[in-house]
Amino acid sequence: MAIKKFQKPEDKARVESLGSNNNVQYLTLKRDFVPPVPEGSYVIMVFKVTGFGSDCDGSALPVLEQVDFDGRTTGWTENMVGLHGNTALIVDNPKELTKLVGS
Repeated sequence: MAIKKFQKPEDKARVESLGSNNNVQYLTLKRDFVPPVPEGSYVIMVFKVTGFGSDCDGSALPVLEQVDFDGRTTGWTENMVGLHGNTALIVDNPKELTKLVGS
């Protein structure tokens, strides 16, 4: 089994000027487009079930909140995602996943 840590590639983040007007400088953050993983890669991310909603047929669908490997929220949520035995795994603690890569 080959499970490895994600290493974000360098995207050369920089601040660029959009110009100025009336002594006000306008800036924006720019990054190079660098795919974080090769296309076709499989990615494992951790989500915490924070509630449930109802599907059109009445079945329960979870509301998911992405967390880091320490269980801290990232601020990203997904609503009404179906969980099935062949598409989801359950862990007691997200740190269990880091054990798979020796961290």
